[in-house]
Amino acid sequence: MFPISLSGIRFTPGGRSVLAGVDLDIDGEGITALIGPNGAGKTTVFNLISRIYTPTTGTIDYLGQRLTD
Repeated sequence: MFPISLSGIRFTPGGRSVLAGVDLDIDGEGITALIGPNGAGKTTVFNLISRIYTPTTGTIDYLGQRLTD
């Protein structure tokens, strides 16, 4: 089990696709970085994990607890 797991995340606010099919597992060991160019969706991923945004589809689990319910 990973401390943070995103599976099949899609975020389409207002019908505009921002993220599509994001899968990410972070094991909590060491340092993890999320990198990419401007506009790639890095901040959106963090906002989804922190529940500022709600994903259109997919699941987010933290320490075995579902955050997207």
